[in-house]
Amino acid sequence: MGLQIRMLGPFEAMPAAGPQIRLPTRKAEALLAFLARRPGERHRRERLATLLWPDRGSNQARASLRQTLALVRKSFSGVPVAGVCTQADAIYLDPHGVDLDTLALERAVTDGSPAALERVITLYRGDFLENLAITSEPFEDWRSQEQDHLREKAIAALGRLLDICIAGGMTERAIQVGERLLKLDPQSEATYRSLMTAYLAQGARGSAIRQYERCRRHLHARLGAAPSSETETLYRQIVRGSITRVQLPSRSLPSIAVLPFANLSGDATQDYFVRGIVEDIVGALSRFRSLRVIARNSSFAARQAGESARDTGVDLGADYVIEGSVRRAGDGVRISAQLTDIASGVHVWSDRYDAPAQQVLELQDRITRAVAGALAIRIDEELLSKAKRRGHNNLAAYECWLRGRECFNWGTPESSAEAVKFFRYALDIDPGYARAHAGLAIVYFGDWNCHGWHRWDQCETLAFEHARRAVELDDSDHVSHCILSRVHLFRRAFELAEKHLERAMALNPNDADCLARMAATRAQLGDAAAGIALGEAALALNPRYPDWYVGLISLAYLMAARHEEAVALMERAPDVFIDTRAFLAIAYAYLGNRAKARENAAAFRSGYARSIAVGRDADTIEAMRWVLHVTPFRHEPDTRHLRKGLKKAGIGE
Repeated sequence: MGLQIRMLGPFEAMPAAGPQIRLPTRKAEALLAFLARRPGERHRRERLATLLWPDRGSNQARASLRQTLALVRKSFSGVPVAGVCTQADAIYLDPHGVDLDTLALERAVTDGSPAALERVITLYRGDFLENLAITSEPFEDWRSQEQDHLREKAIAALGRLLDICIAGGMTERAIQVGERLLKLDPQSEATYRSLMTAYLAQGARGSAIRQYERCRRHLHARLGAAPSSETETLYRQIVRGSITRVQLPSRSLPSIAVLPFANLSGDATQDYFVRGIVEDIVGALSRFRSLRVIARNSSFAARQAGESARDTGVDLGADYVIEGSVRRAGDGVRISAQLTDIASGVHVWSDRYDAPAQQVLELQDRITRAVAGALAIRIDEELLSKAKRRGHNNLAAYECWLRGRECFNWGTPESSAEAVKFFRYALDIDPGYARAHAGLAIVYFGDWNCHGWHRWDQCETLAFEHARRAVELDDSDHVSHCILSRVHLFRRAFELAEKHLERAMALNPNDADCLARMAATRAQLGDAAAGIALGEAALALNPRYPDWYVGLISLAYLMAARHEEAVALMERAPDVFIDTRAFLAIAYAYLGNRAKARENAAAFRSGYARSIAVGRDADTIEAMRWVLHVTPFRHEPDTRHLRKGLKKAGIGE
């Protein structure tokens, strides 16, 4: 580059070789700084004259501009760049050969990689043009706006870097970044909590407590406020000694910002309704432990008039942004939403939801659940796609969870073994990662009743130990409770199965995968109607559902004696589980279709001999007992219903 212009902190203009350029007046510095903020952009002379000399007449202001422009050009003599150029009545800075710290900062924030975020610390020497106050109100207003804008970008970038440092266990660097962040945003409670966590990870309990005291004093002095309940809870846990050291997460979770939706109804009185929809979506998304949802107040405040959703997301340090609109007119309401990936700027998901106006309040919860569930699924798909392009050594713990979950869903012994590898990679990265233990429990649970039948006792023990450990590590993770519920069900601990199912539902009723598992669990606990409702919710939230949904949800229809619907669902994936063919045979038998019942019974026996008996001679009685064993019910009438169906289908005695 031929010229470096620094505007973050004191204004400086330096050629690649030679001494710093000394502009003769502050107005000359101000003119160059204004042109350099957006190089290449044309500015009319009248605007520049008014910006810098607002209290002078038009002719005098334009004369002052000509004189100042001549001084700037003279200062550029010998510098190998075009510098300040004129075109008709416009003036601009030619961007070729010019290196600007403000543009470098914005590029680094958009990049978002750890290396790029580290550059932000070096680039942000201070507030924008902090030493360039001049006696011009229009210029000072512009300078103040740019200061706020660039400061917010730096704060967002350092916040993301702090997350990355904490996630990677780099506590010393996290503390350094946190201190730097507090200089820019001294009222950030989240930063104080991060510092408390970082010190606690080092075992420095006293330093963690001092960060709390520092936070409390600052909030009281500046805002007359007390720390939030979240900060107070962490402080009390540290003081009581209930936590003396924390295991830092493996990596920052993907962050999402829900921006204000547009009210397209043409009626300002509907603004409250639009805000309510958005607040409900934020609340529903916050139930997903796999997402870091940026607070609604921050999202709404950051959205500036005329700024794109992507720019707002960059300002907030978000990985994804949701924007949308609500149109309420006549007899209906239409809610539209779309998800944007900040890194690529690509709209990765969009959908719309319609409801009759008179039912909108009743349907509001259903709509927000649908939006949240679909978004969570789509974000996981995006993260999984990116993770699959990287080697195992470059994955974060949550990405390992996604890869492992995908492998398990393929449903073969080989893919299950691969899933175990990914879940163990996650534990290598973060030994305290609850979701990895939940993943291992899922695999061993699957082996327990299918692939590893010959290792029944071992698989049962491992499934139970990992599921219990997952809940111990993170009692607020709905996935862990869902898996532990299934394990307890198969251990015939029905009360515990129901307890953890209800806990999972309370924590997050919008996770389609868990709803599919809970559909079968609820049916096996004796409430087939509730199981069907859960299954239908899972299918609605995830219309592109994997085949294993079929095997679980269909059991609820079967136990509710809704045999035609059970058949229609199971025929979509008849071989997803070994026992699905047996369930199909039962449904057809109850419908009186003996040919189809025999056909599916034969297919079941073949699958049983291949995967369970593994070459042994196995009669139909053994196969029937296996189905009854791996399909436990709390109530005996349900077991009798299944046994009767097996006999009608020709499976068993």
